[in-house]
Amino acid sequence: MRTLKNIPEPRFIKNILLSNIKRLSKPYKLTLAVTYKCNSRCKTCNIWRKEPGDELDAGEIKNIFSHARPSWINITGGEPFLRDDLYRIFKAAKEASDPYILNITTNGMLKDKVAEELEKASCMGLKNLISVVSIDGPRKTNDMIRGRGAWKRAVKTYNVLRSMQDEGKLKAYIGYTISSLNPGAFPLLYEELKKHVPDIRIDDFHFNVFHNSSHYYGNMGIMCKDVNSMMNDISTIRSMRNGPLSPVKLLGDTYLKKMKDYMLRAVTMKCAALSSSCFINPLGDVYPCIHHDVRLGNLRDHGYDIKSIWEAQVTKDERERIKRRECPGCWTPCEAYQTILANLLMSAF
Repeated sequence: MRTLKNIPEPRFIKNILLSNIKRLSKPYKLTLAVTYKCNSRCKTCNIWRKEPGDELDAGEIKNIFSHARPSWINITGGEPFLRDDLYRIFKAAKEASDPYILNITTNGMLKDKVAEELEKASCMGLKNLISVVSIDGPRKTNDMIRGRGAWKRAVKTYNVLRSMQDEGKLKAYIGYTISSLNPGAFPLLYEELKKHVPDIRIDDFHFNVFHNSSHYYGNMGIMCKDVNSMMNDISTIRSMRNGPLSPVKLLGDTYLKKMKDYMLRAVTMKCAALSSSCFINPLGDVYPCIHHDVRLGNLRDHGYDIKSIWEAQVTKDERERIKRRECPGCWTPCEAYQTILANLLMSAF
């Protein structure tokens, strides 16, 4: 089974270490939503209701990567595999930045397209190509949340990616979001998946917790957070994670441990938003993260140079507000992982 390279590249290590002592001169992690188009109708998210608009093309995205040269690129949507030029975006990442990590999420509804695009991406020499297929419970629960037939399609897609993983082409995870819509569902999902993926392990899951976001999810009117039930689920999942230690497992374990702090509004780590990372939407608008609704500028207006926005006074002022916790607060992996890495002394590694 393929895992992240045991010895990360020097650029990646340097960025992590520097992020523990100062604000970086530019973000080493970019989360990029490449489209708002989505073929799911999830009850936890309203991205599919957004108008796609004038989305960045692959050439523009390459310009962004060329200026930023991030060592970690997180591609999301909408459903990224609805893009016809996703291969060119993967290629742009490799040629312009050659990131240590490139990860991409999918709802798994387009098995053949997902397999085709990731097969091509795996031949590019990307150091660590990671794909996450979203499944939020056993068949009945997942399809209630994500739509009829979603579970079956997602499992088929995951099995294809699992085969690619066995060939050493990528690392495939199942993404599970904890919400009030699936209380107690994870052990049931795990047992059900064993019938379809016999060698599946707890470490093959990537966990998240439901969040509201006005500018990204567009789901501010959706209430899917029940603190008590979600904390119970977190405890159950943590008790099931007893595999061998690895850097990736330590990061995931720390995320789950601190998730309870988030639920109790007690996260004490300094957030990495606008210090190590930022979010770019499909139109090129830059935000601190996927939750904080403060538009800092559009990359098309800045020659696709993230540093122009990064060094602007409005961005530095917003970073200071984030340090004072004058933001919505979140604990989603898109933002939490680099925050954990920027707080190594507090991360219980």
